[in-house]
Amino acid sequence: MGAIPGDRGQAAFQRGYNEVWMRDDKAFYFGNDGDVSLEYDEDGNNVLLTAGADWRFSDTQALQLGDGGDFTITHNGTTTAITNATGKIIISGAGANIELSDTVELQFGDASDARIVWNGTGLKLLGLPTAAPSDAGSYLFVSDAGGNTLRIATA
Repeated sequence: MGAIPGDRGQAAFQRGYNEVWMRDDKAFYFGNDGDVSLEYDEDGNNVLLTAGADWRFSDTQALQLGDGGDFTITHNGTTTAITNATGKIIISGAGANIELSDTVELQFGDASDARIVWNGTGLKLLGLPTAAPSDAGSYLFVSDAGGNTLRIATA
């Protein structure tokens, strides 16, 4: 980072005109017991915010990530939305399973017109096309990683 403007020695931070400069590997602590801290690491690459309790955002306030805030998580009191305005959302890691409780639905389409439901004993596919089997849109296609495909008529 270079010298802190108006640096007067080894102070952890300096106040400038309309700004505060903090040295690398120093922290600001908040609260009577310092249970919340903001630290800028020694490499100058990471900012670490630590809280001794939950982090809460007010309803309808978004957590935004990315230079343009193009990845957001919002909650309005009843519904939570995860939105990625560019690219894919990738979930990976050792044992990166997505686990849903019984009777939770995966819904597809703006009108949630296709759904997958696990009821604890069986998997249900709901909202599939009901057209005659000769119609190309009336099949369910199931493929494996090897490219093998099973076509199931839905009518």
